[in-house]
Amino acid sequence: MLRVMTPISILPLWRTRDSRCAAVLWRSALCIGLALSLGGCFDVHQSLHINRDGSGSYGVSIAGQGLVGEALGEKPLHLSGLPPPVITHGGHGLVRQTAQVSFASLSDLRLPFDVISLQVRGHSFFGLGPTRVQLRRTFLLGNARRAVARMTGQSGLSVTKILPGRLKGNLYVFAVTVPGSVQRASSLRLDGQRIIPAIRGNFWNGHTVSWRVPVRLLLRGSILRFDVEFSAYGQFADVESLPLGS
Repeated sequence: MLRVMTPISILPLWRTRDSRCAAVLWRSALCIGLALSLGGCFDVHQSLHINRDGSGSYGVSIAGQGLVGEALGEKPLHLSGLPPPVITHGGHGLVRQTAQVSFASLSDLRLPFDVISLQVRGHSFFGLGPTRVQLRRTFLLGNARRAVARMTGQSGLSVTKILPGRLKGNLYVFAVTVPGSVQRASSLRLDGQRIIPAIRGNFWNGHTVSWRVPVRLLLRGSILRFDVEFSAYGQFADVESLPLGS
């Protein structure tokens, strides 16, 4: 299925030492926000990949049909300091934009609505075995919704009460790939529904944990926490992304 990025999840895509990206991304998010306020079929996909040395990548795939697809097909999202996203056109008016950033450390990321961290929990076999690491992503949904309301000119009531009726069937996916084996992955609770993550992979090539959330549920609640505990050989340290503007 093609994926589309909404204002809620488009904004985190810039690197640490390039603050010029912020203004560009806000303008891009506004265009998508206006399209969403008018309707259109879309899905959302975000991905995070952590390597054995703590480096990794943060990927976004944006796709949609109808007005959203038209907005995405007009021009690429211009991210300063990054290669332009690739735009592809499929059948039935589907349009996709994809972009990816790499980082040497999570501290290289500046995120407005997210905090992503790694915390070393210990070592097995007296320090000779795999390292136990906890990865946590805290998604500030309430702040993101208020930003969407400002960008689209809608009230908070419209965002939480009216838009859900236009978002039926649309899907948000967050996937994180970690080395080694996954010891635990948290489920989510939104609007009384429990979202259980899917886990696939193997110890040597890593595992991917993915949460598939109906987009309408993102208009409820204030904070989402995605937790993954994994065990892997590598060089890991306590680190987290930084707030935008720091």
